[in-house]
Amino acid sequence: SINSTPFIGLALGIGIAVAFGFLMYKGAVRVNIGKLFRILGFLLVLVAAGILRYGVKDLQEANVLPGVHDYAFDISSVLTPGTWYAAALEGMFNF
Repeated sequence: SINSTPFIGLALGIGIAVAFGFLMYKGAVRVNIGKLFRILGFLLVLVAAGILRYGVKDLQEANVLPGVHDYAFDISSVLTPGTWYAAALEGMFNF
């Protein structure tokens, strides 16, 4: 049995992106490019930090760096593990 949820998410994401792009092309949606790039830049820094964390974790597991069982922070009291939004944040930012 194949789970169709990822395909539905993919189709919705592409559909929303195409609709937003079309509306921007027609001029129905005005976007402040400076603000957009500021927000996207911030999100890109978060993604890069997640990639760095993943690399450090791999080096710790290979015993190249110390501290394989040490945690810099624990947000499990704020963000319930196993929920859809926790999975989305973990997938995007690798925390």
